Amino acid sequence: MTDPMIVDAQALAITGWVGPVPFSVDPQAVIARLKPHYNVVTLLNQRTVAGIKFLEVTYNSHDDLALAISKPSTFFRGQYVHAMTSIKEWLDRRADHAKNVQILCTYDTVRQLPGLLAKGHALLVDNCRARSFSRVLWQYESKEDADAAVGLGEYALNGHDLRFFAGSARLCFSCGSLDHLRTTCPTRPCAKTSLPSFSLPAPAPTSAGGVSYADAAKQAVNKVNDLEKDLRGKVDDLTDKVSVMQAQLATFVANQEALLVAFKSDMTKQVVAKVDSFEEKLMATNKKIEVFEERLESLVGSVKGFLADFEALKPELEMTMEDVAELRSHRAKTSERYMRVNRDLAIVEVDLKVALDELRLYDNFEERLAAAREKSWAHYAKEQGSIAYPDSFLSKS
Repeated sequence: MTDPMIVDAQALAITGWVGPVPFSVDPQAVIARLKPHYNVVTLLNQRTVAGIKFLEVTYNSHDDLALAISKPSTFFRGQYVHAMTSIKEWLDRRADHAKNVQILCTYDTVRQLPGLLAKGHALLVDNCRARSFSRVLWQYESKEDADAAVGLGEYALNGHDLRFFAGSARLCFSCGSLDHLRTTCPTRPCAKTSLPSFSLPAPAPTSAGGVSYADAAKQAVNKVNDLEKDLRGKVDDLTDKVSVMQAQLATFVANQEALLVAFKSDMTKQVVAKVDSFEEKLMATNKKIEVFEERLESLVGSVKGFLADFEALKPELEMTMEDVAELRSHRAKTSERYMRVNRDLAIVEVDLKVALDELRLYDNFEERLAAAREKSWAHYAKEQGSIAYPDSFLSKS
């Protein structure tokens, strides 16, 4: 009896189909191959329809299913495997003979077809080692492309020989001819028929060693049975070894996943630590920027104060400059007056020298001169240092 929880889990699972799948391949091997390409998770069921094998698989999400359907088919063990929501989709494509073309080519060319043909995709590959070619059912996007391919007939492309036939054409699967089917193909060996014998059974013949052929046949059968048992034992041993290797591989994969998880955890911690350090540095930088902005605002305030003081002092400075200009003008005028006074004094000095020369002719000149000097304003000025008499004048005096 099926567990209800398993049934519910299968009902809730996101499922799809993949195929066609080769009969000679283990389904789990197919799932292992399709996981990296179609993101399938597990195998649920397998079904054979019209002699073609399909596998029902699960996906993690509807997005994975849609992505798998949108991807091109993948080549695996001589067959092109497609992802689909139902088998009916693939059967409908195969039944669309207007867009389908049959291609006959060698087995080695099957893998190269997507690169050789610019359009279309493979639906089904019919491989048979008993013949020298493979039959590929190829589907185009339109009937025109399919008709153009059929019109090529036999075509050689990059060293590969291809033969194109309509999708509805009935071919001989033994030789690829349109003239007959496989059952009447002349290349097939004819079955030998013989009439039944109604003669009485003859005594069992004996071999040269005196042993009847029946006994020899029994001995041969026994040897074959013994050999089969030995082979089965070896196969069982190999199966056990394979099981052990699979267990070891599973353990290795689990260890690798654990290491990967640990590595991711360590990397996450390192990244978080680096991010925290960067955030701390960023906060410190922001604080420095705030301090710098405060200082800049203070400096701007000081500059504004200096400018205001300068604007207030500017009228006083202008007045001071005007005063300085007036003082310079007054100084120039004073210098001009001083020069005039010195010139007048020089004239007076000359006149005095002349007068002194005349006065020296009179008696008591020295006494009168001393008395005149004391009363003279020029003598007083000389005492103050304002007027400098020449040495010649003093010696004469």
